[in-house]
Amino acid sequence: MDISVIVPCHNLEKYIQPLLNSLSSQSLYSGVSAEVIFVLDNCTDKTEEIISEWIERNGRLNPSIIKVNVHSCGLARNAGLLRARGNWIWFVDGDDWIMSSDAFSILVDYAYFTNAHYIHFQFDYPETFKFPTHPAMVWQYLFDRNTLANLRFTDIQPHEDKLFMEAYSAQWGPPVLLHDQLYYYNYGREGSNIQQFLEKGRIDQ
Repeated sequence: MDISVIVPCHNLEKYIQPLLNSLSSQSLYSGVSAEVIFVLDNCTDKTEEIISEWIERNGRLNPSIIKVNVHSCGLARNAGLLRARGNWIWFVDGDDWIMSSDAFSILVDYAYFTNAHYIHFQFDYPETFKFPTHPAMVWQYLFDRNTLANLRFTDIQPHEDKLFMEAYSAQWGPPVLLHDQLYYYNYGREGSNIQQFLEKGRIDQ
């Protein structure tokens, strides 16, 4: 398996369809093999039903569902990482989406070509997002699974990404850069963790 995409989900019935559409469109050229692991964390809405229906139509991506009750995006990612079989790992948030239909193939080809520990690529975002060069968000990287052997996310929210990237970069140095814009960050959507933390004053605007 070349790439494992790990998607933590909590009550995303209103927001996950754009991601599912973008996954369906992946070209998988050059014989790239992929799997998508949805980690459902205490979902009480129709998220599981929507994903299950999508899975029936998209077997080529080797999709699967894990159910957990951890109330933490970071811990949900850890559960997905234990299941992952890919040489490369991409942590994708369920309320964002992938911009390029060639993203899987571009990332995998570049990863094998550079033999990088991890790759940083470009992303798009709403005008309300003020930190486009912020390095802490894990979805803007593709990771060599071997480099993640002894590293896991904490449940310290909203800083699980920041702590993870600080520990990772301290061990593996800077990433290899890829200038392709592959991801859309749906920053500030209603009900998101970030939006709730902003409203509570736990992170700055």
